[in-house]
Amino acid sequence: MRLNMEVLKFVVVSFMFFSTTASAITAKVVEIGCHIDSSTCFVYLNKSIPSRCPHNNGSVRWDGESNANGKAALSILLSAKATNEDVVFGLSGCYAGYPSFQWVATRK
Repeated sequence: MRLNMEVLKFVVVSFMFFSTTASAITAKVVEIGCHIDSSTCFVYLNKSIPSRCPHNNGSVRWDGESNANGKAALSILLSAKATNEDVVFGLSGCYAGYPSFQWVATRK
């Protein structure tokens, strides 16, 4: 019974977390990097990104330095690229005119 409650808690929390995002996209990482003259990091995906941002060239971008979890996102994406796993992005608004995200996770 205790295991069932733990599973239920996980499902509810996951639903709340993932449902706060406007849209999600699952894709493979094609290219990843960060600018050396700014804190902007980027990842190009193998799918088009549904976005109304002024610059939509197949990449999502974020602040890799001042964002509290910017480096963690970079680590997750590098791992996904190295292992050829899918990534799931919770898309959210624009960063520097490019699509951005609230969260990222790997998926097998």
